[in-house]
Amino acid sequence: MYLDHFGLSEAPFAGTEHSKCFFSGARRGAVLDALLYATRHSHGSIMVIGASGSGKSTACRMMLARLPAELRAIPLAGPVTREEILRAVEHDLSADLRQTLVLIDDAHALPVETLEEAWHLSEASADGRPALQFVLFGQPELHGLLARPELRQFRKSFCHSFTLEPLSPDEIADDLRFRMHAAGYRGPEIFSADAVKLIAGATHGLAGAVNELADKGLHSAFAKNNRRVTKRHIRSALRDSGSVPDRSSRSRFWRQVAGATLAGSVLVLALFGVWQKSGPLLSAAPSSMTVLPVAQPPLPVSPKMALPAETGKSGKLGAETLARIAATDQWLASVPDNHWFIQLMASDARNAAAIEDFVAAAIRQYGTDQVRVYVAESKGVRRVGIIYGDYPTRGTALSAAHRLPKLLHGIKPYPRKVQWMR
Repeated sequence: MYLDHFGLSEAPFAGTEHSKCFFSGARRGAVLDALLYATRHSHGSIMVIGASGSGKSTACRMMLARLPAELRAIPLAGPVTREEILRAVEHDLSADLRQTLVLIDDAHALPVETLEEAWHLSEASADGRPALQFVLFGQPELHGLLARPELRQFRKSFCHSFTLEPLSPDEIADDLRFRMHAAGYRGPEIFSADAVKLIAGATHGLAGAVNELADKGLHSAFAKNNRRVTKRHIRSALRDSGSVPDRSSRSRFWRQVAGATLAGSVLVLALFGVWQKSGPLLSAAPSSMTVLPVAQPPLPVSPKMALPAETGKSGKLGAETLARIAATDQWLASVPDNHWFIQLMASDARNAAAIEDFVAAAIRQYGTDQVRVYVAESKGVRRVGIIYGDYPTRGTALSAAHRLPKLLHGIKPYPRKVQWMR
């Protein structure tokens, strides 16, 4: 065990159940304070959104630990059936008539009928105030779930929504320092700047993954009898866990997509070097390709704009492109206005074959869930845009864009808000 080696009284990253392990930086403490305030002064439902491993369960536990005496809580974890939630509520309400909070972790996994029942229960009142107030902790999919027509009224009942953003490299350094100190460490900085940077890149700033990798880094340093955790120890931990990024798949794809940049800031779609084992799909730029300056303002977008299969002299849009346009329309029908995506590129719709090759290659790498295509018209010219991802906040989208390989940064992918497409 490495505790004596580093002068620790307990494992710093083993668990987050105790309040002394709660890192209040990166707005975690502010979110918790806002949650507690909202439960005392608001009547509506509340949601806390964050990616898997962002710290939602920790926030839920801390909220339970800090609730004032005048409030009572019923903690549940999804998936919970309608019958289970009714039994839990009936049992607790019969024993205590105080205002009751129903805290549901992993709420994105709840069946629709359970959420419908939650809505009905939240509508019941005692002395003009809801007898039950729901606080849902869930992944971003919860937004889409609550957007279903049958849950429209329940969605309207939410008075507050909080988001747990990924940790930045500086916040990760603060978190590591905090946890080491809470575990009894009193020496000099133990995680080097390069180690923190690698942890940030490998974990995407998700608190749970940060803790796990930091713990493995400590073990690696201990095994080598080192007193400081460096980039070398984190790389070793990643190799041992099988988490080293596969340069032959995602990294290679984005590096080859980055081949779309020409001298400085000009994007030519046909030079997106998307390669297969048999060679590049696009080896040269057709003479008819239109160059689109990256600095050009965002294209206007209309999800209702129908693009016929015939797009010009160069032929028809391909089947994959048309399928992604249709899927994007469906996505727009349910995704919240305040979500964000990453704009990758746009090109003249007449470049149908090149667009089809790029879309098909992207789908092979990522599947159909994250790659989307839309159509816009600017000065009488139809263009096809390719976008990536679905993020609850600008911060998460910007963070994802920054994590793209450096070569891709030459085409300047940037976050855009969903409401701009409507």
